[in-house]
Amino acid sequence: MSDSLRDQLLKAGLATPEQARRATKKPGKKSGHKQSKKARAQKTLTEAEQAAQAAARKKAQQDREIEAKRKRREQLLDMDNTVRQLVERHGLQRPDDGETYNFMLDGRIHSLQVTAEQRGDLAAGRLSIVSRAGVHHVVPHPIGDRIAEKVPEWVWRAEPESDEPDPDDPYADYKVPDDLIW
Repeated sequence: MSDSLRDQLLKAGLATPEQARRATKKPGKKSGHKQSKKARAQKTLTEAEQAAQAAARKKAQQDREIEAKRKRREQLLDMDNTVRQLVERHGLQRPDDGETYNFMLDGRIHSLQVTAEQRGDLAAGRLSIVSRAGVHHVVPHPIGDRIAEKVPEWVWRAEPESDEPDPDDPYADYKVPDDLIW
């Protein structure tokens, strides 16, 4: 029984000497998993191609982001120029010593000097206020609408009050004295 399994199979006639030679393992090498140099080079090339494609995709994404930022900046400059031109052409002159008109824009209370007529028109909704670069300008309502189409956060408009009394007002039956209206 000192014979190896290979020798026993050969003596019994169950294996040929050729089969026995192929079945013999050489130490340090794996049988059946040998790759040719060409296959290894193709695998390496494929990994390199994948890395190059990943880098190209990353660069394309960065380029798209940069282009989007550039386009947004151009749009903002274009809108700012358009608003500036509309305000220069159609803006109303404000007096230095007129009445103070307070309004709320972006959650903050702002004030500007207007004439009595402009104050009435602002309250009635016939005029709009455009706030551009921290400076407030009074413009006619249609011009304010055009600017609001482009940049709504720059425009303040008063909602015209209706002459109809509120049907749910509990004090609708009581007339307000003239000396309390200011």
